[in-house]
Amino acid sequence: MGLTARFFGVLMGVVRVVLTDSPDVACALGATGTLGDRLRGGDEEAPQVEIETVPGARLDLLTQRARGMDVPELELPAGLEAWFSANFTGSPLAGDPLLVVVSGSEAITSTVLRHRRLGFLASEVTDPTSEQAQWLENEFEVAPLDTEAIRQAMIEFDSLCGTSQVEVVIFNVSTYIPDESPHWFKLGQDEPLSMLANRLDLAIDQAASTTRFSVLDIDRIAAEYGAGEAVESPGRYSKDACAVMREEALNLIVDLPEVSRVFGRDVMRLVVPRHDRRTTDGVLVEWHVEAPCEVKSGDDLFDIRYENIRARLDTSRNRGGRALQMTVVASRDGYLKEVTVGEGKEISAGSTVGIVTENADVGNTGVEGAANFPVGVRVAGR
Repeated sequence: MGLTARFFGVLMGVVRVVLTDSPDVACALGATGTLGDRLRGGDEEAPQVEIETVPGARLDLLTQRARGMDVPELELPAGLEAWFSANFTGSPLAGDPLLVVVSGSEAITSTVLRHRRLGFLASEVTDPTSEQAQWLENEFEVAPLDTEAIRQAMIEFDSLCGTSQVEVVIFNVSTYIPDESPHWFKLGQDEPLSMLANRLDLAIDQAASTTRFSVLDIDRIAAEYGAGEAVESPGRYSKDACAVMREEALNLIVDLPEVSRVFGRDVMRLVVPRHDRRTTDGVLVEWHVEAPCEVKSGDDLFDIRYENIRARLDTSRNRGGRALQMTVVASRDGYLKEVTVGEGKEISAGSTVGIVTENADVGNTGVEGAANFPVGVRVAGR
């Protein structure tokens, strides 16, 4: 049942997107039509987008289902037949989706059981009878998704995808947990939930650097917004915070290489990235490349300088006067066709400063509605 190297959705003029049903993913991408409309960009000729929501798709359980594990033979107590069958249904990944979005928060807000003898995973049973609860206790143990487990799940999922064209986005975990005292980790571990979230956050980032996963940095968004206002409970965010998450998630997704390729985005905009909520308006100090030219992943593109930025992310009790210079770095190969903003000019986060194409042979028309060329930033000086 796993993924194959062919992408049937593109051949049929339809692309499939698989989303987990966790609150954070629903918060960012659950609005009807939002993701599909952004992917298609108003192009009537673009492939149609089919979005499938997958219940209870913690990453390690999703990986087991995608591998097509045979259903083990067990003598079940009455009433658990449907639950047991549901844990071995066909994988939603069969048929080659273009995009899979999973949630790191599933690690700390859900429970998965591991069979003591056979080692397979199963979801938790809701409201079991006394007979069922005793059988579950005898047959299964709790399998928390700790840092090593989530790292291994990401590596296995990446291996499972193989040479297919699927892009995978994982929402990391906000390390801020409101009202810490009543939220000790329910599985009996001797650490606060926020500490577990912090370790998972780091594990996700580390594993993503060597796999096909792209990370939506929920922890950073919550911190910049004001964690006390953004995070309502583990994995659940305020309406305003969801709006910020939605925009960042959509921007990340439309710029993924395979998504850009499938939707014919050979022309991309080189835009000023947003480093944090303080760095919105600045000056383009210097270009490190001269258009037209080829750029490689890791190449320095241009420098931005922000003056008089706030000393605190919290807009109350802030102090101004600090300066920050950042270098924008290419995150993939491309061809810089044109520079549209010169050195010394004022810029703002999200403004277009150049046009990038897949290669030198592609024309630089059709920039309106084009995806952003993927870039990163690093601090060059203060």
